Parts: sequence; structure tokens; C-alpha cells
Amino acid sequence: SSVTKLWLHQNKLDYGSIPKGWSGLKRLSDIHLDNLKGSFPLILQDWPSIQDVNFGNSQLQGEIPDSFCKSRTIQEFHVYNNALSGPLPECLCQMRNITVFDAANNQLSGSLPSCIGNMTFLFEIHLSTNRLSGGIPSSISSLGFLQTLDISYNQFSGELPTALNNVGSMQDFIINDNIFNTAITGLDAFFNRLGATISVYGGSCKMFNNRWKCPIPSYVLNSCNATCT
Repeated sequence: SSVTKLWLHQNKLDYGSIPKGWSGLKRLSDIHLDNLKGSFPLILQDWPSIQDVNFGNSQLQGEIPDSFCKSRTIQEFHVYNNALSGPLPECLCQMRNITVFDAANNQLSGSLPSCIGNMTFLFEIHLSTNRLSGGIPSSISSLGFLQTLDISYNQFSGELPTALNNVGSMQDFIINDNIFNTAITGLDAFFNRLGATISVYGGSCKMFNNRWKCPIPSYVLNSCNATCT
């Protein structure tokens, strides 16, 4: 088939799962579907040219399977507003072409893969409103293009890694409503750069509703609303 884009979202179609016959869409690069139900579609690996996947606002359940990582051509991946659970697949770090990863508003658990720094083309990470825990991996220093990190409304804890000083493109740093419970230290370069970026291009910093230890360094932007105990 010569179909390259398939946008059927914002309709009232109730197809449940993707028809098996669509596996023949070998040139498909862009698919937007909502109202999907059941487990994560395995058909992705049948589309060798797929780049943009949007299954947001569906009713997908269960884990994101390791077979997802066979789709190495994916650049944008959106599964926000579903009921996906379990950990992020460790093989996610092999998806080096991904620029946007959006799995906000699900029931994902576990931690961010320590190898996330391998995904060097990431521009945006949206993981808010899940059940994720652990810390921010120090390998984030390798994400030189990262502009948005939104991990709000989870259970992340520990220290903010000084590796953030090496992330030069951050524009939206959104980590509010977690359980970060340490002092903020050694991050003056990161916050100075973030403040300069926000002043020129816009953006946001949200760090409220955590358990930061006092004192909050003067270089932390007032707009971050990082209060301490």
C-alpha cells in the first residue's frame, strides 16, 4: 500500500484494536489513533517506516512490551492518557531516533532507565502523573538537545544530579509533586542557563510540593517555587 499517513483521531470510531490487515502498510510513517483498547499494539514492528506514533486518549492497558523497541525508526511516541502499567522497557535506550516520548497520565511504575542518556536526540520527556520512582539518572548529561523534562506527580526522590549542568537546552523543568528530599547543591550552571533560556524563549520551572532541605540556593529561580523544610 502507498498509504504514508493515517490520522483517525478525534472521531467516534470504536475499532478497539488495530486491524491485522494494516500490517501491510509498509510505507506508513505517521499514525494517530485514539479509542484503542486492550494491550499495546504489537503491529508497530510490521511498519518498517513508522516515525510518528500517537495512541493518546485511548484505553490501552498492560506493559509497553520489549518488542516495541524493534521499531527503531520511531521519532515521536505519544501514549498519554491511557492505563499502561509496569516499568518502562529497558530496551527503550536503544530507540536512539526518538525525539519526543510522551507517556503522561498512565500507571507506569519503576524508575527511569539508567541508560536514558543513550537516547541522544530526545527533545521532550513527558511522564507526569504516573507511579514512577527513583532518581534522575546522571546519564541525562548526554541529552544535549533536551528541552522539556516533565516528571511531575510521581514518586521521584533523591538528589538532583549535577549532570544537569551539562544539559544546555532545557526550557521546561517540571518536577513538582514528587518526594525529592535532599539539598539542592552544585547546580548553579544549570539554573543560570535555564533562567536565561526562559527569559528569551519562554518556558517554566516547577519544583513545588517536594521535600527540599534548607536552604534553597539563591541561584534557584524564584519561579520554580522550591520551598524547603
